[in-house]
Amino acid sequence: TVIIINIFVYGLCCLLTLKRKHFSSISIRSPTLIISTNISNFLISLTLILHKIIDSNFISIFYYIFRLMLVISLCLRYERILYCFRYNKDKFNTNENMEIFAEKRYLLQEKFYVKIFIGFFGVIFISLLIIELIGINCFELFYTSYEINNDNYKSQISIWVCLNFIEMAAIMTYIFRLHNKKLKFVLKKELYIFFCILLIYSNYITFSNLYQDYNDSTFILISLVALYLLLILNGYLPIFASFFYKNILSYQITPKLMNNLYLFLTNKECYKAFCVFLIKGGDNSVYVLKLYTHLMKFKLDLALKINHEQGLREARDIYNRYFEREGVLLYVSQDVLLKVQSKCEMLKNNTFKEDMFDEGLKYAYNQLNIKFNEFIKKEEFKELQDDIEINSLVL
Repeated sequence: TVIIINIFVYGLCCLLTLKRKHFSSISIRSPTLIISTNISNFLISLTLILHKIIDSNFISIFYYIFRLMLVISLCLRYERILYCFRYNKDKFNTNENMEIFAEKRYLLQEKFYVKIFIGFFGVIFISLLIIELIGINCFELFYTSYEINNDNYKSQISIWVCLNFIEMAAIMTYIFRLHNKKLKFVLKKELYIFFCILLIYSNYITFSNLYQDYNDSTFILISLVALYLLLILNGYLPIFASFFYKNILSYQITPKLMNNLYLFLTNKECYKAFCVFLIKGGDNSVYVLKLYTHLMKFKLDLALKINHEQGLREARDIYNRYFEREGVLLYVSQDVLLKVQSKCEMLKNNTFKEDMFDEGLKYAYNQLNIKFNEFIKKEEFKELQDDIEINSLVL
């Protein structure tokens, strides 16, 4: 029954992580490594349960294998986050620096750290298996040796203490390295709580074994409780954050998408850069950009099913601002103006349609596209493209 419950709880966590992996709170943590952490967590609990059922000392060595992989996957996640902090615009002000970055950009990509994780897993798995097969039992869990004076017990408790110390030291190192970094999505708190859970759990197990009558049932029960706490922290917390920070991420524009004006203008940094370019041009193009933005917002609001009163109020605002007076000829042609004015007669009857401004939207887009084709030839666009490439690799 416990195994079935575990499969459901851990499986649900992995499925939700995959489904919401494009949200920033999950993508910054590296979704594949989050899943690796939680699978390691599940396999630790499975090892403890199977050991209780089968009563085989050999099975207990897998506790250490998956416990180490749990901590390694966490450290790799934070190593990637830390490496992202090494890059800022000041470091890419020369072609030489850009070339250096291009050669090492794999250090920002999740798949690089997944490969390291797989490598660690292979080395640890084979090494501990060989040690066990040649008759050295030091990596079996200490509670399998019931006599405290037994040589196996002494070596096993020493291994337990040493590995716990190494894990704590590794996590503490990342805590210090992240101390002065500004992180979102409760990343620091997650690391602090992870450290506290492991510290309390490991020390309680150690001291209760040394100074009290101890049994494996107590160890397994406490371990399962600790593992569920870690699952909530490493698995469900990022998923919860993806709902809480749901406005943070939609999609990440990449350099390959930047030549499409529509997609280009959906990115905040791209929009600002293009607006600055139009202002420097000194003509009426910046007003055309405002018209395009306002019309796109109107269509988006309608798609989100705003009520009739809000839609009517927005439609009148657009008409009065851009199409009612002859002065609008500054940024739309006369034939477009007449077509829109004709369709907007319905506003007098307190009605509106989604397509009533489409002629103006089409005109604005075509005019902006002409300017955009000029912009992509400028040095400013190339610099922006470099920044977007860096950002697209970080998340």
